[in-house]
Amino acid sequence: MSSSVENEIDIKSSSDKPKGSHIDEDFGAYLEESFSAFQFSNTFLKATNPTIIDNINNTETGTITTTTEPTLDLYTPLKKIKYDLDEIDERIDNALKSNYENILTNIDKLNKIGTEIIPKLLNPSVEFLELSYNKLNEQVLKPYTKANNLQISLSKLHQTSMILRDFMIFSNLVLQCDYNISNKANMSVNQLYNLASIHSQIDFNLQENPILGDLLLVQDVCKNTIQPQRKQIINHLSDQMLKLCLNNHISNKNEELLKNLINALLLLSRHQFNSVLDKILLSKISTTTAILNKTITSIKSFQSAFDQAMTINDSIINIEKVLKDIKITTDNGSVSTSTTTATTTAYKEFMSKKKSSNKSILFIYWSMIGRIFGKEFQTNLKRGGPVGKSLIQNRDIIKNIIENKMNECLIKHSTINEHSDKNQIIAIMLNSVKV
Repeated sequence: MSSSVENEIDIKSSSDKPKGSHIDEDFGAYLEESFSAFQFSNTFLKATNPTIIDNINNTETGTITTTTEPTLDLYTPLKKIKYDLDEIDERIDNALKSNYENILTNIDKLNKIGTEIIPKLLNPSVEFLELSYNKLNEQVLKPYTKANNLQISLSKLHQTSMILRDFMIFSNLVLQCDYNISNKANMSVNQLYNLASIHSQIDFNLQENPILGDLLLVQDVCKNTIQPQRKQIINHLSDQMLKLCLNNHISNKNEELLKNLINALLLLSRHQFNSVLDKILLSKISTTTAILNKTITSIKSFQSAFDQAMTINDSIINIEKVLKDIKITTDNGSVSTSTTTATTTAYKEFMSKKKSSNKSILFIYWSMIGRIFGKEFQTNLKRGGPVGKSLIQNRDIIKNIIENKMNECLIKHSTINEHSDKNQIIAIMLNSVKV
């Protein structure tokens, strides 16, 4: 780069060469494709600051030298670069002045090409493209845009109509639920079942149409009307079912009522259905153990007490029978009482929540009685005294009563033979009075 000044002198002294003829030679480094401004600046600084560079190299190798130029010289390279820039500007000015006729002629040609030749060559193609586009726009794009907008509008209108239809169905179901729940004591089981069916339909409708549940009016109706009414119906069904099942003599008519109550409760709440059955079972267990425990101090009353226990036993068998007759199927979380597409029974639904799910309700009943009564029996036996002595003396009588009464039950109720654990039930009670 430092030779550019000398070359310029040569150019100025050579009258037979036009100015700027050595531009490739003088400024060729700038025109190379591999030109790097960073690398060029680095090289330029090194060339104009040799003493500092030598001092840096000596420091790295461990040789300490004293430099006469402690600061980096940036003025000199900047001055040379400015000189080259001024030189390029001057050469451009000289080139324009010496070739102005050719430049003006070429400018005129370029203007003519831009205003006459190019339009003449391109106009037919442009016009054809414009006609084609207009045809495409009129016959395809505009109809498509119109159809698409209509489709969007139709879709929104359809969605609105569907929401309104679902809301009308919901409103109709709510109106059907408009019974005097406060006077629920006078409602028949069939009325309760119909109400439960309507509430089940409302739940299904809301599950199938989640957008419907987002409407404020629907949320308000559900909160202030449907949910309180649903809770009242569930409580009333539970009370009716408890009252009916705690009666140990269930007639055929009552069996039908019980089926309707269970069906209605299953439609509204499986959890409540299982909870009510648990209460019924625990109540019967508590009653039976209380009756049998009283006989320990008066063993002569054991036979009549065990007759009462067997009566409760018969009621449990009847409840099992009713539960097995109720067919249920699950569809999207709702319970249907269809008898044609059943996947399970109310009995299996209840037993599936028990640890001994492969056993029976009757087995749970007697195993609990055997455990509680047996514990009380053994406590009094070990305590001795007149009570313990009486239990030892009457042990055979007690065992015979248990065995005979339970075998009579096997004959009386043919359905009990379906229990694979029937022998275990008898063994449990005999073991509870083991002396």
